[in-house]
Amino acid sequence: MQLTISKSVYGYWNSIRGDQPVPSRSALQPGPISHLLPDLFILQWQGDGEMTFRLAGTRVSTILGTELANQPFASVWAEREASFIDALARRSALTGKPVCLDIRGFRMDYPPLAFEMVLLPLLDVPQAPGRMLGSLAPHFTSSWQLLEPVDSLRIEAMEVIDGDEQDDLAVETVPRQPQGQAPWWRRLMVWGSTTHSHEPPSRLS
Repeated sequence: MQLTISKSVYGYWNSIRGDQPVPSRSALQPGPISHLLPDLFILQWQGDGEMTFRLAGTRVSTILGTELANQPFASVWAEREASFIDALARRSALTGKPVCLDIRGFRMDYPPLAFEMVLLPLLDVPQAPGRMLGSLAPHFTSSWQLLEPVDSLRIEAMEVIDGDEQDDLAVETVPRQPQGQAPWWRRLMVWGSTTHSHEPPSRLS
């Protein structure tokens, strides 16, 4: 986790959960994180198990070039990566383990952009996963770089926040085929990271 927005929203999530593994969604209040709202989104479960956007901040919607409310979370990802990201979000919700993703946003006729995304589980009622709080933050500050919205997102790297045990599940992401190069595959460990620092970020007041 590198970016201030990611650290701040995680710090807030960490503060409202107290001594519980996962906070209740009723503990989520917009006031303390009002300065972050343009960069945040909330996912919710549907009856068929699909995760959809319930709300999305203005900057998130601008980056992705569409109104996201009620849209499937998987719909903003590259087609062959959609089922994986949906399964990842479900697993994060069910295990209560937040996930940090390094991702690339691809655009027609423009270079890709680098982003960091954090997914933070919330409980509807005790022991029942219901929603997820997320953030999407760019690795840049120039607004002109967002004049062309992102067409699709792809995962570059990922890690579990505060994951104590390494899971043996590994997956292969979408094959990349840069111009003039042969396709290549990147293997990602879904759970656990030997390089991640477990030092918690400073909490928001």
